Formats: sequence, C-alpha cells, structure tokens
Amino acid sequence: MLDEVLVAFGLPGKIISSERVGRAWSNRVFHVCTGEGEYAIKQLLNPWNQPDWLGWLQEAAEFELKAFAAGVSMPRPITAPDGSVFVETRSETFRAHDWSPGDPCRDGPVDGDTARSVGADLARIHALHHLPNRTDVFPTLTRGNIDGWDELILRLSRHDQDLARRAAAVSPVVRRIGALLDRSVTDFSAQPMSHGDVDQKNLILTSAGPVLCDWDVASPWPPRQELARTALSLAGWKVPAVARAVIAGYQAAGGEGYQIVPEDLGVDVSVGLDWTVLCLERAAGLRDDGEQRRREAYESVPGQLAGLSARLDLIGNIETWLRS
Repeated sequence: MLDEVLVAFGLPGKIISSERVGRAWSNRVFHVCTGEGEYAIKQLLNPWNQPDWLGWLQEAAEFELKAFAAGVSMPRPITAPDGSVFVETRSETFRAHDWSPGDPCRDGPVDGDTARSVGADLARIHALHHLPNRTDVFPTLTRGNIDGWDELILRLSRHDQDLARRAAAVSPVVRRIGALLDRSVTDFSAQPMSHGDVDQKNLILTSAGPVLCDWDVASPWPPRQELARTALSLAGWKVPAVARAVIAGYQAAGGEGYQIVPEDLGVDVSVGLDWTVLCLERAAGLRDDGEQRRREAYESVPGQLAGLSARLDLIGNIETWLRS
C-alpha cells in the first residue's frame, strides 16, 4: 500500500525500507526510504470520532502550508500533482512529509535552547493571524464531561469498580476545573488558527534545532492561551525557568508580552479532562476503539487522574510560580 501512496503523491523511486514510527498513536506514521529521498507517510485516522474530521483536516492543512512558507521550523509538507495534501488509497487517507532526521523529544522539561526556539516559532505562527474558511468543522468546547462526571462514575461502576473509585476520588478537582473554565475565554470562533498541540510528543530534535510536526489538530486558539499551555507543557509543569524561556523566545520573536493568569489555562485543563474521560471509557470498555487503544488507556489513566489536582494547584498560583 505504501508503494501506491508514493505513486499517488508523485514521489519518485522504489521503497528500499519502511518502518512504522513507534510514538505515533493517533495516526499511523511510516518512515519510508527510497532511492530518491526519505519521507514520513501518515495514514490519517479519526481517533476522536469527529463527524467533520476531513473538513477539519483540510483547514489544518491549509494553515500548515502557510506556516511552512513563513519559515516555521517544521517538516516540508508534500503535495500531490493536483496540489492536494491528501491522497486516497484503498479507502484510506494519507499525507506525506519530508523526513526530518533527528530524535523525538523526550517527555519531561526541555532544555532552555529548545524552549526559546519553540517560543519563537509560536510567535511566527501567531503573526500569520490566519483565519479559517470554516469554523463549523472544529470541535467545540463544552462542559459536558464536567457536568456529566457523576454519571460517568456510575457507568464506570457497572464495568470496572476500580476505575469508578479512582474517578470518584477526583470529583472535587473536576468541580474546580469547571469553576476555572467558567472564568476563561471559551468562544474561539473569531480566533486565528494555530498548531493547537505544541508539546514534547510533537517535537523532533534535529541538528538545526527543534522542528514542530503533527499539524493535524490545528484549529483556532487565542494566542495567549496557547502560549500559556505551551510554556507549561515544555516545562513539564515542573520547571519555571523553562516556561520563562518559552515566553522569552516568544517575545524576542515579536510575540505579545502577555502576563499569564490562571484563566489562560482553563481551557487546557478542560481539554485534558476530555481526553481523560475518553481514556476512562476506553479502559472500562465503554468505548470500543480496539484492544491496543484499551491497553494504552488503562495504563495511562492512573497518571492522568493523579496529576489533575497538582495542576490545578499550580494554575492557581501561576504568576508566583513563573517568578520562582
């Protein structure tokens, strides 16, 4: 099938080797080497079961091409002969990029140089002020998982008592997330496009510096909120100096001098909670996304739940924490 994908993209040469990339979980990514070049071939899935998934991908890809043209550090997107960034092969959807030789960024706080470089790229992304053609294709933020937490615990209890007990233990934290979200900007409909998921799993560390990959969830984001979530993510929610380095790189590249406040992180923790709910449903068998997804979810849920309270405490003290 990969041979057919290369032909559809008009890429020359025959496959010499191919290997599935291990850390890619939401889509399937292959490192493909031919006599003419090296490529990342991505089989696009729909892990969130979004009804307008393809429309979302199209908006994200259009923005990605604009970011690449603006000099953001990222793998080169490859287009098919007809100009499309997608090809269909055997009823599956694929994308292709030049392969970026380097190492995946490890989990945990990054070094200061990486933090400043990513902050500068984030400023370049925000400077594009790219507005999508359609806003109806993006997922909308709701309080559904916050307001439905007690009902989720009941559903979990019918399938896995241990998961239900773990979820019940963090009920006060979920209510705190709801209170923070009530004070946050949640209507993104008039916001410009951005990457939307700038963190360690989407960084490749090359000899020329970090490059930002996986633009498939690009969507409208308030710039100050994305700066806040990027700074905290690259800091591992542990090292204030790394968060400050992201902000310094952002401002040195022309980004706004935002003063991060708790409300800038309300959406981030709410989106994180949405992901935790999805994993709980997978782990308990309430959502059937395959055995591999169920195992991954079961392994990750305890850590996700345990980290909620610590993150809320840090957010409530964010201005002092950043100065520490």
